[in-house]
Amino acid sequence: FQVNGSWSLPGFVCDFYIAMDVTCSTSSIFNLVAISIDRYIAVTQPIKYAKHKNNRRVWLTILLVWAISAAIGSPIVLGLNNTPDRIPDQCLFYNADFIIYSSLSSFYIPCIIMVFLYYNIFKYCVTVKEERIVFLWLQSQKT
Repeated sequence: FQVNGSWSLPGFVCDFYIAMDVTCSTSSIFNLVAISIDRYIAVTQPIKYAKHKNNRRVWLTILLVWAISAAIGSPIVLGLNNTPDRIPDQCLFYNADFIIYSSLSSFYIPCIIMVFLYYNIFKYCVTVKEERIVFLWLQSQKT
């Protein structure tokens, strides 16, 4: 929408564009978090996972991801970007506090959660493998 470095559409279109960018990016990252949670439960608690896995839970997860993502992106269209120093012919975001808030809630915290979950999956798999080796060794000693 920018032509020759100038935004020619109304300000509310710019705000909607930025809000949708934040919402869609956040949703993408939150879906990765949901997948990592799903994998963590599937690996560490397979019986519970199989028992509670259903379409309703999947749809609720998708709905929750999009609702939280929309809540994070919506302050932009609710007037957060209407500041006195706004330049009408540029589509920029002017609120530094919101940039920090959205970066933390949309990227850094989800990233930490995913690293934590995948580390615990790895640690669990190593423990199971070690226990299996000990079990097999003990079985071989009985014969």
